[in-house]
Amino acid sequence: MKLYFIIFLMAILTSCSQKQEALPSSYQEKNTNSYYDKAWDYLEQGNDEKGFEMLNKAKDVFLAKKDSFSVAKCLVNMAIIQERASDNLGSIETSIQALGFMKEKEEKHFSFLFSTYNNIGVAYNNLKNYNRAEKYYKIAFSFVKDDLDKIMLENNLANCFFNQKKYLQSVKLFQQILNRQHQRDDVYYKISNNLAKSSWYYNPSYNPLPKYWEALAYYTQTKDDWGLDASYSFLANYYSENKKKDSALYYSHQLLEISKKLSSPIDQLEALETLISVEKHEASQQYFKNYKKISDSLQITRSRAKNQFAAIRFESEKHRLENIHLEKELDYKNNRIFLQKIILISIISLVTVAVLSTIILWRRRKQALLLQSENKIKEERLTISKKVHDIVANGLYQVMQSVEHQEDLDKEQLLDDLDIMYQKSRDLSYSNKAIREKIAFQEEFSRLISSFQSTSCPIFVIGNEENNWKNISSNSLNNLYQIIRELLINSKKHSQADKIIIRISLDNTSLHIVYTDNGIGFPKNHQYGNGMKNLISRTQEINSKIDFDNLPQQGIKVNINIPKK
Repeated sequence: MKLYFIIFLMAILTSCSQKQEALPSSYQEKNTNSYYDKAWDYLEQGNDEKGFEMLNKAKDVFLAKKDSFSVAKCLVNMAIIQERASDNLGSIETSIQALGFMKEKEEKHFSFLFSTYNNIGVAYNNLKNYNRAEKYYKIAFSFVKDDLDKIMLENNLANCFFNQKKYLQSVKLFQQILNRQHQRDDVYYKISNNLAKSSWYYNPSYNPLPKYWEALAYYTQTKDDWGLDASYSFLANYYSENKKKDSALYYSHQLLEISKKLSSPIDQLEALETLISVEKHEASQQYFKNYKKISDSLQITRSRAKNQFAAIRFESEKHRLENIHLEKELDYKNNRIFLQKIILISIISLVTVAVLSTIILWRRRKQALLLQSENKIKEERLTISKKVHDIVANGLYQVMQSVEHQEDLDKEQLLDDLDIMYQKSRDLSYSNKAIREKIAFQEEFSRLISSFQSTSCPIFVIGNEENNWKNISSNSLNNLYQIIRELLINSKKHSQADKIIIRISLDNTSLHIVYTDNGIGFPKNHQYGNGMKNLISRTQEINSKIDFDNLPQQGIKVNINIPKK
């Protein structure tokens, strides 16, 4: 329910307000960029994919015109579209790119700066990086221009407090918003529901039902299906948490029906999740099948959108490079014609022209070699991408098909298939080493942690800062990445841990990493497998030290010291 608590408010208050704020009609470039106009036609039709494509083309046109602010507008809205499609990392990247084309002292940029920082906060919130979400929400307050934006931003921040279990701060902020509402309208009851829930979590003896029922009555009277969807969600969650099975079942069924009507798969998943938890085992089986079907479909849709966005931007960059190449070829031809005219006009200048031609040809040759080298790097990247697709994506799809369609699935065979894919993926990582070194290790490390992050076993990282990594050699960083991943895999597969903590610090001589989990630890006389043997070998390769402190049934503590370069 906590996830839905965020999504519900984002969908109603954040997404709509963002679109209105980020896309004011006064800024639309009429008759100056046809791609920009077409983008809004597609977006108004609900076709985000084509809208994104047109915005990307419009951005390239504005870049050619050196119109920085219009470039920023395109990027801001592309980032919002990516967030709506759950491409959160891509959305953050595009938002940060947009900031480079705006000026924080220009008042006409404020609405887009507000939307950008708020969107970054929303994306980090979706990624459960609540500290960063809070940071960017607070920055966005510097650029708020009207009351609706302020309500939306305060609501997002209050939700962020709630997600961090800062319930008192959440209650206070929701109460401040509610105190400013003079009409009992849609916004009032959304905030009222959120306030009631936060108050209940802060004080378990508090009864939120009167507020929930008041909102339900309002949405029933106004025939607001989205409002009813929210009310059913709050009530189902409350009764489920309080072990009132009949009421929880009733409101979960209500939520399931209205979410089907609204074509909201996320809310359908929430309703099915509650039904699975409160129904008897026999009855919950069909709910579980429906849950898996919807979840798989949603994941495929999101993955397809992310891949499409990446493909659009890749093709755009490819065309840009091709145009540059054509311009260079045209320049070369023009220079040759110019040289021929010079030769015909004056024989006296023949020697000078010959020398000049030699210099020009030498430079052209140098440029051609550089271009050839760049193309070779691109070909290598494309080859690696193809291998990743063929080995990993196709392998995963095959396993997914087996899980979905084979009722009597052989677990040992499944584990063997996954292990083969795992080993091939590790082999690919070595071939990709040169490219990965060009990516900021801080971001790469965050992605590694995010891939293992789960509600059943949260991972807490302290000290993942660029200053801690910049004095460590690339070879050491690559080996450290493999070491941490091996430790995470061991914790997930064997330790039965429900919490992992990674502390990173730097002194004058070394980088220190302390990895701890609260699992069962290593049993006595434990023989290390290949993974742990490789881990120890990697530390020796980079002249590092690693120590294991093992407390059976209490977890492990691993100390790693890496010398600075």
